[in-house]
Amino acid sequence: MSNINNSILDKIIENGKISHAYLFETNYSEENMKIIYDYVKNIFCTNFDDNLLENIKRRIDENNYPDLKIIKKDTSVIKKEQIIELKEYFSVTPQENEERIYIIYEAEKMNESAANTLLKFLEEPEGKIIGILLTENKNSVISTLVSRCQIISLDKKLDFIEPENYMLITEFLLSLFKDKINIYTKLNSYDELFVTKDILLNTMEVMLVILSDIINYKVTNKFIYIKSNKNIDYILDKYDEYFISKKITILNDLIDKQKYNLNLNLFLDNLIIQLCGDD
Repeated sequence: MSNINNSILDKIIENGKISHAYLFETNYSEENMKIIYDYVKNIFCTNFDDNLLENIKRRIDENNYPDLKIIKKDTSVIKKEQIIELKEYFSVTPQENEERIYIIYEAEKMNESAANTLLKFLEEPEGKIIGILLTENKNSVISTLVSRCQIISLDKKLDFIEPENYMLITEFLLSLFKDKINIYTKLNSYDELFVTKDILLNTMEVMLVILSDIINYKVTNKFIYIKSNKNIDYILDKYDEYFISKKITILNDLIDKQKYNLNLNLFLDNLIIQLCGDD
C-alpha cells in the first residue's frame, strides 16, 4: 500500500535488492505505467554504456527489445499456453542482457492452469529472470502467486485517523524489528493491541499505514498520514526502503489471510514470526 515512485525503485536497483517477482497494483494510468517501465529500463540499462541507453529505451517503448516479453490476455483470459510459450522463450540464452523481464498485464485474468504453470516458473526461475505482474486489485489475483511476489501499490489513498494507542503501536512495531529475541517476554506490555482478533487486525492496519508513510518520508522528506515520534524516528533512521517494503508486503499478506486464522494466538504468533524474520 505504499506510495511508490521512481526514487524508491531506483534505490532497490542501487542496493542490489531486485526481487525475482513483483506485483504492481496500478490503475494503468500513464503516470503509473511510466513508473513501471522506467524501472524496467533502469534494470536493463545498468550494464551498458551511456551511448547505448537511448537505443535500449526506445526499443523497450516500441516493444522491440528481445529480453523483454509482454503478455496480455487472449480474448478474455490469459491461457496456460501463453505461459508455456513464455517459459520456452526464456529457455534460450539472453540475447543482449544478463537480466530478462516479462510483464503480465491483468494478472487476475490468468486461469488456474496458467497460474499454476507460472507459479512453477516463479519458484524455479532460470537465470536472472524477473517477473512483473500488473493488476488493479491484488485481491483478485490467485493468492499463491501474490505470496511469491513483492507487492508495490501505486497511488493508494488512505483515510487515517491516529488512534489513542498510536504511541504503543509504534513501540510494538519497533520491538518486532529491534527486539526479536525478547519480543515474547514483552508481549504483556502490548496486551491492549490484541485483546481480540479484530483489535489485532486494526493494529496491523495502523502499522501498515505507518510503514507506508515512512516510505513516503524517505522519498519526499515529509509524512502524509502520521506524526513522528522517537520510535518512528528510529525506524526511519535504522531501516532502508527495501526492508520496510518487505514488511509492508508481509503485513498486506497477513491482513488478506486473517479470515482463515480463527485462533487469535496462532494469528499473533504468525505475525510475530513473519515480521521478526530476517530478509
